Amino acid sequence: SFQHIIWKLKAKFFIRKLFKAYMNNPLQLPDYMLKRYDRLNNEVSLREQPFEQRGTNIERYRRKLEFVRLICDYIAGMTDSFAMDEFKNLYLPIS
Repeated sequence: SFQHIIWKLKAKFFIRKLFKAYMNNPLQLPDYMLKRYDRLNNEVSLREQPFEQRGTNIERYRRKLEFVRLICDYIAGMTDSFAMDEFKNLYLPIS
């Protein structure tokens, strides 16, 4: 049905925007997800690094398939309502 198609398009939009937000700024991911990545890849946590080094290291994270997979796993584990709340927190101004 037409409404089903609209719903699927909206869902795709939200998922892509969440993915983009986490790729652009991994520090928006929860601590436990960053720690999981760091532990598996023998990395020092971004949150523990000096501010000046974070930009370079974020670029390194983005180039790794393991990090992309981590973001995908995180989003895949979200409920619909959590994903909507997360989208609002990341993209909509606080009123």
